[in-house]
Amino acid sequence: MMELGQGVKKVEWITDSRSPLCGTFIVYLEDHTFGTLMRSRLSKDERVAFVGYRVPHPLENKLEIRLRCKVDSPFTVMLNALSTVRSNVAHLKKVYMAVDAAGSAPPLAVHASCVAFARRLEVCWVQSLQGKAGVDVEDWKVCISPQVEPKISTTYITALDVCTAPSTLSKYRFVVALGYANGTICLSGVDAAGDFHIVSHNDKNKAKVLHLEVQVDVEADKKGKAALHSFALLEGGTIVRFAWDTLEQSHVECGDGIIGLRASLAHGVIAQYAKDRMVLRGLDTDSTLKTFENVGSDTWGEWALGFHPQQRLLAFAGANAVRYTAAPRWEIYQFGDGVVHSEPISCLQFITLGEIVALLTASRDNIAVWDFDAQSVLYRRSGCEFRLCALTDLGEKEVNLAILGNVYDKKPWTVTRLSLPADDRMEEVGGKRPAESSSSSKSAGAQGNKRFRRMVDDMAEDAGDVAEDEGDLFDGVDHVDVDAEKPEVPASPSERRRRNADVFDMLNDESSMALMEDIERLKRRVAQLERRSEARYNLTPGSCPAPHDESSQWLMYWDDGGQITKQGTGDSTTLHVHLYSGPNAGYVQKHDSHNCHTAALCGRALVTGSELALENDPQGLLTVYNLGTNEIWQRRLRHERIASVAVSDEFVAVLGDGVLYIFSFAGSMLGVYRLKGAPVGLAAKGNMLAVISECSSNPKSSTVYSTRLLWVNGLRGLARNSLNRVVDLYDDVLVLPPNRHVSWLSISDQLNLWVGDSSGEFLDKVISYRTGQLMSLVPAMASFHKLGGVSFEWVPSLHLADLGGESSSEEKSNRIRAFPLYVNEQKLCYIRLKEGERYPHSHAPVNFLGYTLRKAPLRIEGASGAYMPFNKFYSVMTRDPKLKEVGPAGIVEDVAAIPWQQYDEMRHSLTLQGAQLELLMQLQQAYGFWFRDAERVTQKAATSMGNVELVHDKWLLRMLRKVKGQRQDGNVLYDVLRMIRYQRCLDTAAEIMSDQMDGRQRRVLREAAMLLANGPNRDFLFPSRENKAPEANDTQQPSAGVEPDSGRGVHDVTVLNRTVTHDKDTAPVSVPAPGKAVAPPAAPKPNAPAKPVHDGFVEVDGKPEDKSNWMEQVFHP
Repeated sequence: MMELGQGVKKVEWITDSRSPLCGTFIVYLEDHTFGTLMRSRLSKDERVAFVGYRVPHPLENKLEIRLRCKVDSPFTVMLNALSTVRSNVAHLKKVYMAVDAAGSAPPLAVHASCVAFARRLEVCWVQSLQGKAGVDVEDWKVCISPQVEPKISTTYITALDVCTAPSTLSKYRFVVALGYANGTICLSGVDAAGDFHIVSHNDKNKAKVLHLEVQVDVEADKKGKAALHSFALLEGGTIVRFAWDTLEQSHVECGDGIIGLRASLAHGVIAQYAKDRMVLRGLDTDSTLKTFENVGSDTWGEWALGFHPQQRLLAFAGANAVRYTAAPRWEIYQFGDGVVHSEPISCLQFITLGEIVALLTASRDNIAVWDFDAQSVLYRRSGCEFRLCALTDLGEKEVNLAILGNVYDKKPWTVTRLSLPADDRMEEVGGKRPAESSSSSKSAGAQGNKRFRRMVDDMAEDAGDVAEDEGDLFDGVDHVDVDAEKPEVPASPSERRRRNADVFDMLNDESSMALMEDIERLKRRVAQLERRSEARYNLTPGSCPAPHDESSQWLMYWDDGGQITKQGTGDSTTLHVHLYSGPNAGYVQKHDSHNCHTAALCGRALVTGSELALENDPQGLLTVYNLGTNEIWQRRLRHERIASVAVSDEFVAVLGDGVLYIFSFAGSMLGVYRLKGAPVGLAAKGNMLAVISECSSNPKSSTVYSTRLLWVNGLRGLARNSLNRVVDLYDDVLVLPPNRHVSWLSISDQLNLWVGDSSGEFLDKVISYRTGQLMSLVPAMASFHKLGGVSFEWVPSLHLADLGGESSSEEKSNRIRAFPLYVNEQKLCYIRLKEGERYPHSHAPVNFLGYTLRKAPLRIEGASGAYMPFNKFYSVMTRDPKLKEVGPAGIVEDVAAIPWQQYDEMRHSLTLQGAQLELLMQLQQAYGFWFRDAERVTQKAATSMGNVELVHDKWLLRMLRKVKGQRQDGNVLYDVLRMIRYQRCLDTAAEIMSDQMDGRQRRVLREAAMLLANGPNRDFLFPSRENKAPEANDTQQPSAGVEPDSGRGVHDVTVLNRTVTHDKDTAPVSVPAPGKAVAPPAAPKPNAPAKPVHDGFVEVDGKPEDKSNWMEQVFHP
């Protein structure tokens, strides 16, 4: 029996009738273990006269304890004994865990203000080490919560780290990350009382946590962004990065042998190290920056590396010297070889002491504090056995040097209080001033300065463009700092600054001005080189630069038809093609035998561009894969490097170094044209081809691009297809402000060219622009001398910085990292990049690279952003593109609050769409002989145009209702009446204004009706309030000289000379010729099929003459 029966209590009491202080306790489900403990404890109590126990029968799980007391109640005595036994068992458990963990050093972590230790499931946090000689027993506390107890109760802590709490956890002083043997990572907050509270946990990993770091991104924390990150090294060589604010995890496989890591969010670098090597990786791209061989040692442990707090520099322990490396070359330098340490350095730590960056180094023989910039010794003492040396408890003028041993060592800790350096040395508080530095230390400081300058010179050499006369620019200052003939103590920073000031004082005004000009010139050159360091690559829709990580997917193309990614290097590269629609839809894998660097895709073909490295004859190679027939054809371009390729169902285009080649889908040449500048980007869709080349670029002036739009016809009917094979639609320049360039391009489903400039924000302090302002090339105005009578103009649209959140509550500081892909249905299709990413990243060839495709409505932000923020516009349009003002729950407040200026912008955007559709219809009619499915495409464009015009009038009527009766914007209604394109919408406008229509409004209505109906001006068309409107069956007599049918009412007038394909918002409207009566609409047939439903419109029940129903549809769709 392992559980109590129904109605049975755990403990029963049977009183002895002879004495109230005597009786028997019956305890169920207990045996001799409990009985022995209780009897032993009760027998030591002076209040007990007799105690004994028995088990009545071996098959019964119960225990009888006989107890007789002298002076107190048996219940009180028994409770006291139980409490004492419980305390003894808890103490025994602690001792057991301590003995069990004594075989290996417990994990510990050091911070500038505290130190944390761990053993089993307990954590000890020591805020100040001053006066501490070890860990007290009462300092150990169990860090656990009910949520994580089932996950960690059977394991133990293997790694931990501590950092200052971010603003999102402001109620805690510090946060401690705890790693366990089963892979669980917990985040705990430490309050002012020193108690631990589990904040969150990560149980996604199953391998043992060997090393753990937790850091706060200070810049992101100031902006309210995700700031708390942890880096864990798991058993097996996997490094896991986890963002605690967003709960996002990424990992990198590093292989066996890795013993530790060091990460720096400020510098964007993570270092992984083993006994014999060290690898530096970029945090943003997981790419390998540098691999160092034979730099480790057997003494390397948890604190063998350290990042400089201000520079992108990493210092690591050498044999008996300090070694360091710095960006961008990551060459290795060293100083202090044998000056202080004769044993290998095993511990290293950076800390900022006022204006000095101090470096602590420790070995078994010596411990030293260095001025890293001057590379001179500030403090030195003999070493001893230690687990960790650290500088903690940083005060205003003092700091602790703590030499910590093992938690279970009997040797006390050594904590020495040091004063900050006033000149060139540190002093022990209350101690004697240390002896003068040796001559070897002096020479080490001088030589160290030279090595540091050599590193700076190497960095400048990497930047390039260094004139020969600039090499000795600061020779005078160097001569003052280091004088080989006078072996003095290395100068302190304050002394060096004073000496440098003396040198500048000796210069006359003219020399000082020249020197300042040189400095400014060098600053400008550094800025130019930083911009130049950004990865510039030739553009195709959705393309990215090649990743540094060879195992990552290289996104080469992405539009509404599909995506292309590449993986691998050399001869082992593979192209992963995902087609979203069409007869060839699905996943296709192609072996990239020529290692292509650009690719494009359409429903029928895959095109790649490669470079053949032939001897003294470089050639570009174009390869076309027919996805339907699996046929392949190639073309070589001699002395041409292929920059970009494009393909559609009609043609293939190749952009060389300075030449554009156009081939038919079968491989015949259609045209060869010289570019006006360096190639930038290429895009194709349908029969449209867009080519962008850079004409001039200067940081001090604007950047000029040559932009060309070409209409490419097929080869049908060679006798009639001479120069009509390629039609030039647009050839002009695009001028961008200084320091901006084209960073993205795409052709929409309506064949609009869209580009984006590089006005996006900086990413993580790295000069790497992202796409910002979007612009579209549309036929925005009429022209007397250009094709089709229209002139193409660049119209600014959305700025990606305005893509904040999907809700209005999100601040602008939380702007997302949007990577634009293409434009479809007047919406920008994009993906959200993860924290720290610049480009889409994935190791697996999955569809959409594992991201979620998002869509944002486009608008002219400058025209309406001041009246309706984009996040509200985004939210409303995403929820209901039809903008219904009345829903099932009543009035939709956010839709009803849309200002008329926003409707005006939407109306103007529809006007531009209509102009683009008209141009396409003209092109399709003019070149329909060579156009594939010309009739179907023309009909589709006409249908789209009709839908656009219907929605255009719908927004106008919304504007009319909002400005009606307003004194400030009241005159807008006259513009609205003149822009309405459908007669029925004009009728609705008349009904909206009928309750307060004045003479001017009636006159404008009359003019608009005449323009639409091509009829005369008749007063009875718009009866005043005193005159009743004529009934539908009344007969009106026309005036003299007027045609009999010219007296049509406002509601009977139809659109004249306009071909419209109507949808479900309006009934079919006939287009009568002038002088003929309007026939009433035919009644629908009983079994007539339902009309197709178009996006953006709802079905309207009732007859076409039902004007109230029409108004209901317009205002409450």
